[in-house]
Parts: sequence; structure tokens; C-alpha cells
Amino acid sequence: MGFHPPRKTATIDFAQDHDYHGMTAVLSLDVSSDLLFDLMEMNEAGDMAAKDQREMYRRFGDAALVEWNVLDDDDQPVPATGAGMLTQTPEFMGILMEQWTGAMSPSGPLGNDSTSGEQSPAPEGMTAVS
Repeated sequence: MGFHPPRKTATIDFAQDHDYHGMTAVLSLDVSSDLLFDLMEMNEAGDMAAKDQREMYRRFGDAALVEWNVLDDDDQPVPATGAGMLTQTPEFMGILMEQWTGAMSPSGPLGNDSTSGEQSPAPEGMTAVS
């Protein structure tokens, strides 16, 4: 008999004073380690070529974006996919990816055998992890 690890998501809701207040996104916290390392390497490269940035956001959208309430200029839903991500502004994509990165960091209490420092606060704008 096999084992399926539990699947986790983070629901991102922005505070009332945030420019993106009203936007909600559900992001998967269960992307493959291979993809996570690829995204980290691409991000750490610094001055990425445009094609690499496009690929990073497309892969992020396809793997991590579960659902969102984003509408286009005609009030039609934007697909929660990599292609949908690429229709948004660079600032918007960066903020969403930043929220996801913060949600990927453990924010719960450390185990009894941990000798590390204090508990990390939840990332700004995040309201729930389930």
C-alpha cells in the first residue's frame, strides 16, 4: 500500500490598505523540488534574460497557481495558469510570487529538538494556510 503526502495550499488575501486589496489567490505549496530549485536558480541569476523571466513566471503559474479572482479588462476571468500569469504586470507577478515564497517558509513552532531561534511571522498579506 502506498502513501500520498498531504497536499497544502495557501490562500492569499491582501490587506485593505494594499494596492491589491480584493484580489484572492490560492497557491499550491506542493510543487516539485526540481521546479522549486529551478525557480530559485532563475531568481538568483539576477539580471535574467526576458525569455528566462517569462519561463519562470509561466512555470510558476502552471505549477503553483490553483485559482484566483483576477479579471481582464472585459471583466472576464483570467485563467489561473502560466499563460494567465503572463497577462499581468511584472509588479503583480512579482508580488504574487513573493507571497508564495513567504508561504513556502515554515511559520509554525519549531520541533522540540530544534535549537534554532524564534518563530517566523506569517508573510504580509497572507491570511490562511490549509
